Amino acid sequence: RYLIVTNHGEPTNQESILSEVFHKPDMTDDHESEDESKGVRETVGPRGSAKRRQMDGPPVAILNYKDVDRLSQFITEQAKILPKRTTKVSASFQRQLTTAIKRARFLALLPYVGSHEA
Repeated sequence: RYLIVTNHGEPTNQESILSEVFHKPDMTDDHESEDESKGVRETVGPRGSAKRRQMDGPPVAILNYKDVDRLSQFITEQAKILPKRTTKVSASFQRQLTTAIKRARFLALLPYVGSHEA
C-alpha cells in the first residue's frame, strides 16, 4: 500500500520538499569519515544496520501556523498531512508541522477536508 502524492500535477520523488537533490557518494573506504561529518548516523535494529540521513536544505527555525503557503506544501489534495517518510523531515520537525497544521485548521486557514470534485 503506497500513497502517491501529486503536487501541481507532478508525482513526488524521494527528495525532501525543503531540500536539494541528495547525491549518494561512491562507496569506498575514504568516504566513511565524510558520512559521519555530514550528519549521517548509523542505527542497528533487529533487521541489521541502516543509515538514516538528517534533513538537508535550509533550516526552518520557526514554523508558524500563519504561514499557510509553507504548510500547504505538507498536505495532500484531500487535506491529509503527509507522512514523515514522504517529506523526509526529522521527527521533531514533523511534530511541529503537525501541530502547526492542526492550529491552522482550527482557525480555518487550512481545510480539514479537500475538495470533493469528482
